[in-house]
Amino acid sequence: MAQIKYREEQRLRRWDFLVVIGVMIIAGLVSLIQLVVSPNPSRNLLLFMALGILVLSGVFYYINTVRLIAKYNEKSIRLSMMPVGTVKRKIKWSDVVESEIVDSPKESKLTSWTNQLASLDKVVSGKTETCLHLKLKNNEEVTIGCSNPQELEAFFKQVKELHPNK
Repeated sequence: MAQIKYREEQRLRRWDFLVVIGVMIIAGLVSLIQLVVSPNPSRNLLLFMALGILVLSGVFYYINTVRLIAKYNEKSIRLSMMPVGTVKRKIKWSDVVESEIVDSPKESKLTSWTNQLASLDKVVSGKTETCLHLKLKNNEEVTIGCSNPQELEAFFKQVKELHPNK
């Protein structure tokens, strides 16, 4: 079995969205406390507000913990998006026609929100300045964000020696 030569984990947090959800949770908690303290609280409204706060808390937790893990070795690249509903993808170096480390395209920064919610089809993180751009045999193009380009470049040179046509 191939050993992991390079591993990268990227948190895909969206602080703007987390702040909005956090404010909604705090406002809901304050309203819930006021409703509980009131002399004659409505049980239906209490249940509705408690469930709403619980759902918002779950969304907050999920968005805060979403991360992309890329594991590179001499045989393949394994991508997985965690935590809930783990999405996995494996790209073999033998399926790669062209590969290069490039600056992240501007459109990836604009669509980084959709990248986080989608599967690992075209991948990946719009939060990085550089990325590994791969063109596969089936004419599919995959872009994998890279937060530490120096280490990936060193590993990438080793892979090019093993697979010279990449």
